[in-house]
Amino acid sequence: MDNGVRSFATMKRLISIATLVLLTAGASLVPTGCGGGGTSERDPHVIRFWHFWSEPGQKKALEALVREFEQTRNVTVELRSCLGMMAR
Repeated sequence: MDNGVRSFATMKRLISIATLVLLTAGASLVPTGCGGGGTSERDPHVIRFWHFWSEPGQKKALEALVREFEQTRNVTVELRSCLGMMAR
């Protein structure tokens, strides 16, 4: 398989997985936002998304997905790399 085709297929798979994760995280905000009552010290509009993608192309694609996700919802996504944690 051509390297460019393989890279495109890998990037497409990465984008699909990241989209699914972000949509799942966004959907999890719905039940907590409807509870009423007590308040939380955490900002309910912030998603901390831990990831292990460090390749420049992967990182760029993930950041683009996050920007698009944030623009379509009232939420901020904090990207956190778990690569440093894996070295411990």
